[in-house]
Amino acid sequence: MLEFYIQTVYIPRENIFFIEEWLDYHSKLGVDKFYLYDNSGSLYKDFIGNLEIDGRNKNGWDVKELTKELSDSDIAKIEDELFEKYNVTRIKWQPLDKNGDITYNQTESINDFLKYVNKGFCAFIDIDEFISINYNNIKDYIRFNYNNNFDGIKIYQKKFINVFFSPQKP
Repeated sequence: MLEFYIQTVYIPRENIFFIEEWLDYHSKLGVDKFYLYDNSGSLYKDFIGNLEIDGRNKNGWDVKELTKELSDSDIAKIEDELFEKYNVTRIKWQPLDKNGDITYNQTESINDFLKYVNKGFCAFIDIDEFISINYNNIKDYIRFNYNNNFDGIKIYQKKFINVFFSPQKP
């Protein structure tokens, strides 16, 4: 049986307003299970380790301001309900850099993911990215395009709109 997973590193406060749409969309596309690496506590460092200006994310949004009406327990409750509904495994992800700060470290998270899954297909995408294919189901797409001589399939992305630059804020 063909299995398909999605793995990503995310920050709950940054994504809480978008995560259900993302989970629902990809579930309907045929994703069997999600592995979400909770990077709470990070200093919003980008992939090369530069501290973002004024504690804002890479898009310039003050994440704490966006979610100021939600407590940590509110966010956890929302996540618990969604994660049960959409077959999500949450992994607390807090790797430390040389200064002892929590960092993103996506490459290390992918290596960690391999402890949980050793067969099937996986997409490594962010919560602001959506798989877009001309098929109703990702597994049909894989069956049509996959050749046993290949290790995987590369799917390119096209950004239609960035949720953080949308005229309507969350």
